[in-house]
Amino acid sequence: MKIKILTFHAELNYGANLQAYALKAFLSSKGHDVSFINYKRKQKYSKLLLFVISIIGKSPGSPYSKFKRNLVELKSDFQKEKIFKKFQNEYLPQTTGTYHSLKQLKKTPPEADMYIVGSDQIWSPKIVLECDMPVYFLNFGHEIIKRISYAASSGGEVFSNDMQAVALDSLSKFDQLGAREDSLVFYLTRIGLAKAEWTPDPTFLINWKEHLNLNAENKRKKVSKFILAKGNQERGVILESLACSLDSFSDLEKLDMKGINFSPFDWIRAISKSKLLITDSYHAVLFALFTHTPFLFLKWGKGFNRDERILSLLKRLELNQLAVDGTTIASTTEASLMTIDWSFVDERIISMGDVGKTFLSRALK
Repeated sequence: MKIKILTFHAELNYGANLQAYALKAFLSSKGHDVSFINYKRKQKYSKLLLFVISIIGKSPGSPYSKFKRNLVELKSDFQKEKIFKKFQNEYLPQTTGTYHSLKQLKKTPPEADMYIVGSDQIWSPKIVLECDMPVYFLNFGHEIIKRISYAASSGGEVFSNDMQAVALDSLSKFDQLGAREDSLVFYLTRIGLAKAEWTPDPTFLINWKEHLNLNAENKRKKVSKFILAKGNQERGVILESLACSLDSFSDLEKLDMKGINFSPFDWIRAISKSKLLITDSYHAVLFALFTHTPFLFLKWGKGFNRDERILSLLKRLELNQLAVDGTTIASTTEASLMTIDWSFVDERIISMGDVGKTFLSRALK
């Protein structure tokens, strides 16, 4: 079967690239011809405007010091882009043409037997502009092409009234609807899309330890904390404070990921080799789980719906206590880092992966 996937496969983001890779790898292993629709979605702000805002904004420092700091970050971004482009060219094949609008997709739609939209926050109103949302509802291509969503996410948000009507009309034509968060399944069901069901992130479809030949020996060779600050500078300070408050890990050296540009696979290996991960990244937590790396997740708190995806996951794994919201760690939380039942976690991960595989197997019949 010829399958075209629409997701955020070309982002400079580890999670976005690895979830795209995992879905493609699983489908290809079943003998299907898989590639990604090369769609360039519209951005709310240009990189140049964001650069200017970062200099004149309210962050600490003089305009000159912020200019120098942002130039360093800009250089790092260019290096990161080079690394990611190499990964994408090797593992994430794209359609020959690049699409920039729904009109172009309707005029010359990608040839396929099936379209898959997802995973990632492809239905998030905070990320995808309303003018682009119908693209991610797959409102293009011949009607005989099968359409499904897999582990789609809205980032915990709901559609506007106008967009909800478009979503209901478009998604009702899908053969199957898979959503990554329970809250999205509930929302889609409430607006009349009863076929919606929960599906795990595509990264659950792969045994990563076998896939990348990771093993327990690596952890004994590396004694470092792995600190990944996904948010702003202030959250980086909080992550640092959390690391310093852990008595059981006080003798470990720190590996701060900010400014280090790994390839996506080496990013996984870095997590695998670490004795501890402290992060506010969803996919970093997933790969900590896959590689048996103890971790703490720093919650984003009130006003940030992004916590729901990780909290619902940790609830399924009975690891709720590893999501923290401040600079102090309860002694029971620190103790639980040392006693994670990895056999139980593995069983749940396999079970969750089986849900995704069953969902896709039904769609591929």
